[in-house]
Amino acid sequence: MTPSVNARLLAAASIVLAAFFGVTGLVLTQAYDDSVKSALHDRLRNSAQMLIAATEIGGNGRVFLAHAVQESRFFTQGSGLYASIVRNDGVVAWVSPSLTGVSVKLPVGFARGVRRFSTLQTSDGAVLAAYSIGVVWDEAAPARETYTLNVAEDEAAVDSQLTRFRRLIWGWLAVVAILLVAVQGAILRWGLGPLRRAAADLTAIERGAKEQLEGRYPVELRGLTDNINILVRSERERRERYRHALADLAHSLKTPLAVLRSVVEDRGETTSLRQTVEAQIDRMSKIVEHQLQRAATAGRSALATPLEVGLAIHKVTDALGKVYADKQVACTTDVAAEARFYGDEGDLMELLGNLIDNAFKCCRRHVRITLRNQDETLAIEVEDDGPGIPEEMRTQVLARGMRGDSNQPGYGIGLAMVQDIVAVYGGSIEIGDSPLGGARFLVKL
Repeated sequence: MTPSVNARLLAAASIVLAAFFGVTGLVLTQAYDDSVKSALHDRLRNSAQMLIAATEIGGNGRVFLAHAVQESRFFTQGSGLYASIVRNDGVVAWVSPSLTGVSVKLPVGFARGVRRFSTLQTSDGAVLAAYSIGVVWDEAAPARETYTLNVAEDEAAVDSQLTRFRRLIWGWLAVVAILLVAVQGAILRWGLGPLRRAAADLTAIERGAKEQLEGRYPVELRGLTDNINILVRSERERRERYRHALADLAHSLKTPLAVLRSVVEDRGETTSLRQTVEAQIDRMSKIVEHQLQRAATAGRSALATPLEVGLAIHKVTDALGKVYADKQVACTTDVAAEARFYGDEGDLMELLGNLIDNAFKCCRRHVRITLRNQDETLAIEVEDDGPGIPEEMRTQVLARGMRGDSNQPGYGIGLAMVQDIVAVYGGSIEIGDSPLGGARFLVKL
């Protein structure tokens, strides 16, 4: 099922909003992560500088804190903030009381002034962010008395902080996105209201509840609605003209039909005459009935049962073979098995009858009929080996009352009727030259 315009626009807006808030969430969380980690590094660096300032080296090479350090967590076991000073020859000079019971391999061997941030892991799996720097308290001390100072902090608190922020930011973004989608849906529903109203009016016109589209429509739709109203009015007027014209035709044919019927009923007439006249009366009656029906319901219907065109052609060629028996016409047909006509059977018989009758009438010996289904189009091609139709007359022969050959019998309305039927079915008709030597009619429905 094809989604509605409202659903399409709402889906597109939702995708855009989801992409926007997704990128926004990623940017915000990444920026916050960088900020928190930068703050952690600054804390570690500041703690290291504080320890360096508070530390002195004794005569025995031992390091001690000369005055109190403001950060009390260094002296609280399991606080998550740890420090150590290790001489580069591996001798541990000082460790913070908070490091008691924590097993972790601390960096060592840093030259004076060398510093680095790293990630360490304790034996129980805790992850530490560490800052290490090479320190010398005595300028004249040998290189072996260079110390590596390490400050480390458990990242669990930082990770918990980042998790809370991510949960908070994504939650609020989701709430805002849902609210915006709801507002967007309401705006779209309001904005597309005129389209729904036009669709409802068209449905009412189809049911006969309204004559035309009514009410005031936005400027963007006014051209469409005005043209639809013009189309509805012209279609209604066209049907009225058809009804009146065909009613006049039926009324005009009543008298001659009654006269012919009286002749047929005269027992003094020969059987052959009676059969001929009777056949013509039946045909005229069917024409009248069919045309009256076409006046109201001509053209393709969505519920029409597909008709086998090959069967209809067989009926027409058999009848015309008897009518033109003296010409001994050689008629070849090439009808695709899938060829189907979706429409009124009377329209099909009338169209084929006029086209093929015209070919039988004008040919010398050969007529060729080809039918194909091209996509959703039925292509009917009728060719003959007659004199053909000059290019300058191809438009005229389709006009009502015009004939290509005045010596041939007829009233010049057959091809005009074909053109009318083709127009009703939204098709086209082309006249050209046939390889057989005569005319070629190509009708597409």
